[in-house]
Amino acid sequence: MVVGICDDHAEERERIYKVCEVVLEQMGCPAEIALFEGASFVLQTSKKPDILILDIEMPGMTGIELKEALQSEEGATYIIFVTDHEEMMTEAFGVHVLRFMQKENLEDKLPEALAQAIRMKHNNCIVHGMDSQKILYIYSDGNYIRMVTEAGEQPLIREPMKQLKKGLEGCPFVEIKRGCLVNVAKIDKIKGGIISIGGEQLQISKRKQSEVTHAYLAYYKEA
Repeated sequence: MVVGICDDHAEERERIYKVCEVVLEQMGCPAEIALFEGASFVLQTSKKPDILILDIEMPGMTGIELKEALQSEEGATYIIFVTDHEEMMTEAFGVHVLRFMQKENLEDKLPEALAQAIRMKHNNCIVHGMDSQKILYIYSDGNYIRMVTEAGEQPLIREPMKQLKKGLEGCPFVEIKRGCLVNVAKIDKIKGGIISIGGEQLQISKRKQSEVTHAYLAYYKEA
């Protein structure tokens, strides 16, 4: 596993490095920590980080632009944004963005976020042989379920939604209406009771709007 740290300030890279060292040691996780002084260096490396702790405002390519570039590549790099620019949080949201935190809270918030990212890397949910990272949403059709991935709809699977939900406990799925589970990690945005995901728009039921919004913010924002 490679944990990347990308920040244009050497003192900030060192500060983040020390936190990562402690977390990795506590978790007994053998990992390489790679330091990058700019976003372009991350794209140039042959071994992309599994987890990337990323600043937003940097000379040249910004953290937001790097996030978008990484999302277009094969494989998942989990991103934790650390910044002094809270106003850019909305732009920072995206696939595989786990957290967004202020640098002033880094020592308090980063250990939990990094530990979460490591657990997710080691324990990706598997749904009927499908890596959950590839699933956009799942919906029921009678006693069957159908998974929708970035490649399109998958064949029907005979399993009641109620049973499937029990097996997904601890995985990043939230029920947006009766019989429809959405992968929170794949949500592009939520606006006006509508979820944008994988180029589609899904309606959230009124009784589920608060729960869905809470799950979305809890997943993407600092705890």
